[in-house]
Amino acid sequence: MRPSITASSEDCHDVTTAFQTEDVNVVLQGRTVREVVAMRHNRRREISPFWLAILLKDVQLEVDGGNFLRKKVQFQWLNWTSDPLTYTPGDVCDRNSPNCILTRVLGFTAKGSSITLTSEEDNRLSRLANGDLYDEDVGDDEDQ
Repeated sequence: MRPSITASSEDCHDVTTAFQTEDVNVVLQGRTVREVVAMRHNRRREISPFWLAILLKDVQLEVDGGNFLRKKVQFQWLNWTSDPLTYTPGDVCDRNSPNCILTRVLGFTAKGSSITLTSEEDNRLSRLANGDLYDEDVGDDEDQ
């Protein structure tokens, strides 16, 4: 079964509605990877303003409030390689706050044991991690 982010009714936590998802279906080290997420962090000394992880278990949200039902979620971290756009599987950890999920990663490919982001996706994730909520550059109009 594919890990997913779902919404749950506040009145009844048993009823879930699927969150809209991209159907990602790639194979990494012999197993299907369907949800790669960017994780928010506040470590200023890190190379990148975000980390990548594979979502291993379902994450549920309240429909009205958007709060997470569980306080901890399970991820497999993706480690950087010498190529800044390529990541390899790392440690599995189940003590992460779901509040650090920044967004779903959409632009990537998987080959063998590595995941490679597109440069456009890396730029999008960097902008989101730095607080830019727009998908397009708005700085072009400042010169006029």
